[in-house]
Amino acid sequence: MDAARSVNLMRVGQEALTETVDFSRASRQLTGFVPPTDAFDDAANEAIQSVGYRYVASAWYAEAPRLIYIDDTGLVHLPWSQIACGNGAA
Repeated sequence: MDAARSVNLMRVGQEALTETVDFSRASRQLTGFVPPTDAFDDAANEAIQSVGYRYVASAWYAEAPRLIYIDDTGLVHLPWSQIACGNGAA
């Protein structure tokens, strides 16, 4: 989808999350996004940043061979794995 539709979708999703989840005990603000099925493109990156997220996390294999890096727009890319999340290593 184009960037404008992607921004709108991202904003709706962010509002739904922040209105339903209690963040009062969170130690940090919500500043990142994990795209469904590790799929994102330039329009999604623009949308991710437009709602204030500073990083995007996707599976390590989606980011390989570049793992942790900052793209040309300033968005930080952090790989994750279900294995690491499952055993607390993340």
